[in-house]
Amino acid sequence: PHLISHLVQKYKNSGADLFKDKNSFIALSEAFRNMLKDPQLSPVYLAVDALDECAQGRPDLIRLISTSLNLSQKVRWLLSSRPEVDVLAELKGLGIDSSDISETFVELDAQRPAASVNAYIDHKLTVLKRKKGYSDSILAEVSHE
Repeated sequence: PHLISHLVQKYKNSGADLFKDKNSFIALSEAFRNMLKDPQLSPVYLAVDALDECAQGRPDLIRLISTSLNLSQKVRWLLSSRPEVDVLAELKGLGIDSSDISETFVELDAQRPAASVNAYIDHKLTVLKRKKGYSDSILAEVSHE
């Protein structure tokens, strides 16, 4: 509730136009940065899905993410993107320390999830093997599906 005061102040100055005109990203980014500087800020987790689909303004958003990491140790990001958008490289290009990136970001290779999926299937098959009614032939058939 306290953090909304940073946005309310902007809204008092601009009214509904704060959310409408082409400078809205700049105004809202400023309010966001003020929230991150607030001493009462609790740890915050932010999610951005399909960053690769952000056709307009992606560089601005990546700069905002970079800025947020410099402003507060309490912010964490969950970003999803196709591999052709190299967000980590773009953040490094903005001067973010590689050690900061490795502590804040975990990169998952969505193109090669087979090892993780196979480990999960093997685990579940082991659990089923202990139950009655699951013959070796049934388990073998399930594992090849």
